[in-house]
Amino acid sequence: GCRSKRAKTHRSMIAVSTRYSSKRYCVIDGQKTAVLTVGIVGSELCLALPALPNDSRNTFGVLNVNGQQCTLRAKRIPIQQRHLLTKAPDPAWNEEYLDFPPTILQ
Repeated sequence: GCRSKRAKTHRSMIAVSTRYSSKRYCVIDGQKTAVLTVGIVGSELCLALPALPNDSRNTFGVLNVNGQQCTLRAKRIPIQQRHLLTKAPDPAWNEEYLDFPPTILQ
């Protein structure tokens, strides 16, 4: 019989910054939001943002550590803008920003 060889799949290598690996906060497209850094691709920083209600563009699903499906949104920004990511939300935001559901970070 004929046997087909499966092509070996290679995972893409993405540079990850340990300095920016925790949850950060910034303004993306005019929206105050929490972000998670996914990695660095070329000269861009790839971010995961909370999904917007009723907007499935650029969304992807991930499993959290409890095995629950979570929907996130992808965004790329120039690496030069990484200094705009802050460790704490701006107090002037008065706690009004998009954040991840608690299940994402468990």
